[in-house]
Amino acid sequence: MTSHMEDIDPGNVALSPDPWPGTVGKWADAVSLLIFAALLSLALVHSGFLLGPPYGDERHFFPSTLSLIPFELAKLKTFNEISSPSFFIAFSYVLRLLGEHLFWCRLLVLFCLLGCVQVFRSATLNIARRFNASPITPFLALVLLLSFPYFVGCGIRYYSDVPALFFGLLAIRALARRRTLPAVIWSTLALHCRQYFVFIPVSLIGFQIWTWWRTGERRALRQAGLWLLPIVTFLPYVFLWGGASPMRRSDPHLAALARVMPWHLTYLFAVCGLYALPAAIIVGWRRWSWGKAAWVAAAGTLLFVFPPRPNVYFELTGTPITTLGFIDHLLSSPLGERWGILVLLVGMALAAMLHYELIIRCRDSQATAFKWIVVGFWGMNLFSHLTWDKYLLPILPLLYLLSLYHPDMQRFAGRLAGSLSGLFASVRANRARAQVSGMTGTE
Repeated sequence: MTSHMEDIDPGNVALSPDPWPGTVGKWADAVSLLIFAALLSLALVHSGFLLGPPYGDERHFFPSTLSLIPFELAKLKTFNEISSPSFFIAFSYVLRLLGEHLFWCRLLVLFCLLGCVQVFRSATLNIARRFNASPITPFLALVLLLSFPYFVGCGIRYYSDVPALFFGLLAIRALARRRTLPAVIWSTLALHCRQYFVFIPVSLIGFQIWTWWRTGERRALRQAGLWLLPIVTFLPYVFLWGGASPMRRSDPHLAALARVMPWHLTYLFAVCGLYALPAAIIVGWRRWSWGKAAWVAAAGTLLFVFPPRPNVYFELTGTPITTLGFIDHLLSSPLGERWGILVLLVGMALAAMLHYELIIRCRDSQATAFKWIVVGFWGMNLFSHLTWDKYLLPILPLLYLLSLYHPDMQRFAGRLAGSLSGLFASVRANRARAQVSGMTGTE
């Protein structure tokens, strides 16, 4: 273990040229899309091709949408959902136009899922071109994202998470292109799909104020003012309900919850490390320092001080939900009951390593705003009244985008592309020799 390591600047990383860039890039892109198509096909078959009965939250999301037909402002006072009504209002107009069938809602969410894939691919390609990285780099990022089961799983159901993610990714891409106003607009739409996307404007307000304090640029204050707009557009709802949720006024259980719930943060941070295992190993495993060791030790300590617990809200309401997601299913199994704390410790360590490398060690200027958004997301989860594996949907794509700025991910992609290029070259050489030997045999 070294006591001092130099900061990483991905812009100074020299990568070996790819001998077959066109071949590798095209094959990698095709394979990633085939993986997505295969996963989506399996999910569609399982769901009855969007025609199956309501599932999970659809059982109350769809009736809530129908209750807004025709839409009247007075209905917002008694709207019985935790999520923002803007999403349901928009879909109620779609149902009035196309017919009151759950299929149309699911189909539109599926289109948002396809949009997420396209926007994410576009963002990863821009980063790869910026660093002249291997053409296989975007393929790696997309495969990492597809490995999160809730990405495709929520994209075929009438849930608001994927539409919110779609607008959130558009905001991130616009931010990377330094187009602040479009980023603000997309962030506003994401916030009106799911309130927890407030972490984007809040984080960027903090980032701009920090930039102004550090540099004295008045432009940063104007940017901070722009990022207030998504929050301002949501204030009428807050005044109407007396809080950020439609049920804040009508549900006494929400008022009974603690204002700060760190155990939700520890659970979500641990499962983030487990879901992001490949990225954490590629980016965070090689270089060790006292700083990284301190982060890992702090994460492990946090797990014991605030151990995860079941969702208190479900206990108060008597809702028969006893799981927090797929990882919780594993921890509830006989294997998990024996090794559960070790699994969570591994997850905390992996997440700590990944975040240390992406937030502390990577000093690329373009990624600074993204790092503030990551920190804002985890800060927001201190105040979340629910936790669930699927609530990683906003943060995992951003972590995978940030990992592309890291030289270890770029080197890994370069080596993988080199190996594939060698394989393609060997196949071509064998084919050429076979053709030559065939021509010689005919003679």
